[in-house]
Amino acid sequence: MKPLSLIQAHKQRYALALGLAVLLALVWWLNTSRVESAKLPNFSIISDIPELKTRFFEFLEPLAKAANQDVLDDRDWLLELKSELDQDKQPGWIKQWSLNRIAARYGLNNKELAPGELVEQLLLRVDTIPISLILVQAAAESGWGQWVTPSPSTIPSALRKTRRSWTTL
Repeated sequence: MKPLSLIQAHKQRYALALGLAVLLALVWWLNTSRVESAKLPNFSIISDIPELKTRFFEFLEPLAKAANQDVLDDRDWLLELKSELDQDKQPGWIKQWSLNRIAARYGLNNKELAPGELVEQLLLRVDTIPISLILVQAAAESGWGQWVTPSPSTIPSALRKTRRSWTTL
C-alpha cells in the first residue's frame, strides 16, 4: 500500500469532517422535526370537577410518559457505556461529549470525574418517576391546571427541551 500524498491526506480529512458535519446536522434535524405542538388547555373554564380531572390527566399523561421514556433512553445509554467501561474500553470523543451533555442535563457538571465515576454518579440520578406521582404532584402544584399561565417557568422542562410551542385554547 502506497503512502498517501499530503493532498490526498487533506482531502480525506476534509471529506471526513464534511461527513461528520452532515451527520450532526441530520441528527439535529431528526431530533427537532419529530416534535409536535402541544396546546395548553384552559382548565379554569371547566366547572365540572370530574371532567376537569379527566381532561387534566389526559393532557399530562402522554407528556409524563414521553419524559420518562427520554430518561429511560438516557439510562439505557449509560448502562451500555458502563458495560464498555467495565471491559476497560475508553469512550471516544463523541461518547465523552454525549456523557458530558447528559451530565449537564442532570445537574452534574464535574468535569474532573473519570468517565466511569461520572457514569456511576449519573446512574444514581437518571431514573424514571412513577406516572401517578407526576400526575398527582402536577395537580397539587397547579390546582388541577387552574393556576397555570404558560411561561418558561411553568412549562415542563421536557417540553422546553423539545421546542414544543404552547398556546392557550
